[in-house]
Amino acid sequence: MEKYKSDFVKEEDMRINVDKRNIDEDTVMRIVEIKHLPSGLLVSSEGRSQLKAYKQAVQLLEASIIARF
Repeated sequence: MEKYKSDFVKEEDMRINVDKRNIDEDTVMRIVEIKHLPSGLLVSSEGRSQLKAYKQAVQLLEASIIARF
């Protein structure tokens, strides 16, 4: 899977934190938190795949920015 890139949110405008939590012995959830530095918006997403969680978080950030402006 290729890393999702936004058409209008620059990567240098984002601070990305990645964490994980164990659901049980076999299941690990990846947590991606993104802060949009110019606006201060903060979004997060989680999933079994870090790339999918990242993609969803960026899409949430895009939707939040559109809704705000």
